[in-house]
Amino acid sequence: VGANFRIPFVWRSWMAGIGWRQSETDLVAMQFRRAGPYAHISFNSAIRRGYQISPESGTSFSMLHQSYLEDFGNLGYNKTNLSFRQFAPSLFDRHALMLGVAGTYAPDLENTLFATTTIGGNYTTNQLIQPFLVRGYPSGNLLGKNMGAVSLEYRFPIADVYRGWGTFPLFIKQVKGAI
Repeated sequence: VGANFRIPFVWRSWMAGIGWRQSETDLVAMQFRRAGPYAHISFNSAIRRGYQISPESGTSFSMLHQSYLEDFGNLGYNKTNLSFRQFAPSLFDRHALMLGVAGTYAPDLENTLFATTTIGGNYTTNQLIQPFLVRGYPSGNLLGKNMGAVSLEYRFPIADVYRGWGTFPLFIKQVKGAI
């Protein structure tokens, strides 16, 4: 449960939020509960426009701090996540470069079940959210309390399809690539 809001009297690209997170993980003989407040702040000036396959300029930054309290579960620790992305246009139309930096810091975490993996969260995290994806290693292969990753991507269009099949609820807009 949480609330996000624009920060008043500053540029509209700044947002902040506060809330409460709670999760439970049941194993055969154990149950782990963690709960506590969180706060985040973010800035985003990277906007995808028109036929762009990715933002071609701008910056995004976010910082989230979560404090899991032992009084509300059986795990207590603090965790801070940071991410930064810088977009730049390429020499070719609709191509872009993206520099990404992500990090997580949880020095008090003792149970590796809740450590960060190379897919960016617990072992069951959606693989589309991948701030710590390390190419060449299987997803979830690396695990840590404190983790950082730097990536440089070259993003380019492969095809503009803009087609569907009759009334079938599937429409393909673009095919993109990233190296």
